[in-house]
Amino acid sequence: QQFIIDELVADRDQYGDARRTQIIHRPQAKEIPLSQQIAKEPSCIILSKKGWVRASRTHDIEPNQVQFKSGDQLLTAVKGYTHWPTLLVDNAGAAFTLPTHLLPSVRTVGEPVTKYIQTANKITSHLLNAHPDTHILVVSDHGYGFISQISAMVSRNKSGKKFISLPEGASIHCIMTLENSDTHLLFVTAQGRILIIKRDEIPQLNKGKGNKLIQIHKAALMDQSDRLIFAAALPDIEQCKIISGKRSLQLKTQEHIGKRGQRGTLLPRGFRRIDDCSF
Repeated sequence: QQFIIDELVADRDQYGDARRTQIIHRPQAKEIPLSQQIAKEPSCIILSKKGWVRASRTHDIEPNQVQFKSGDQLLTAVKGYTHWPTLLVDNAGAAFTLPTHLLPSVRTVGEPVTKYIQTANKITSHLLNAHPDTHILVVSDHGYGFISQISAMVSRNKSGKKFISLPEGASIHCIMTLENSDTHLLFVTAQGRILIIKRDEIPQLNKGKGNKLIQIHKAALMDQSDRLIFAAALPDIEQCKIISGKRSLQLKTQEHIGKRGQRGTLLPRGFRRIDDCSF
């Protein structure tokens, strides 16, 4: 044994040279979040009335032209991206998160949404797919609402996350994504009253009932003769066009701007049932 050691030492002294391999100390490895590992592809998420869900890998698709199971049909669809969360809402105000990148192909009839969520309530037609930082407007048909973000709706639990507190007898009117350029919000009731308010008058919350955005008399809500029927986001413009059936009317926005919680002004006859708004 000593003989071998002596030979190795002699060889080292005769033939050895300086170390050529560099020893480099690198920072400790970090786990990459799953959200950053998902391919960023366009997607169109399709939900049927019987609760079957699927998704495409393109925006070039007409959701109402895909095939459904016998007796089923389109409920709603939304275009977004695979690395963004897809959100459903039930009629009790709970939000549920679907893994967009794992949804079955649009070439199939899809899978029951109950594979991904658990709820005893009815799934509404409010379907969203957007960047987590996207601002949203949440409004009930009783005229209450607030501004939040997509991230506040996201949950890892199959049982979802309670997001909207609804007054008795109320339902969700809209959950609408907002652009940075949207400075005003327009609301119209079934009795034809219109109110435009500044966006910064609306509270920003992670969940809840929100504040009264437009006044609707309690008696009218009770007998269902009035409720919120239309909401839209507007940039800082002087005019907007409302559409009712085949007719349209240019409105001067300044004439209808008020404070949050007011009743609003009455629209002209023939334009009290708004179908759309443009600018």
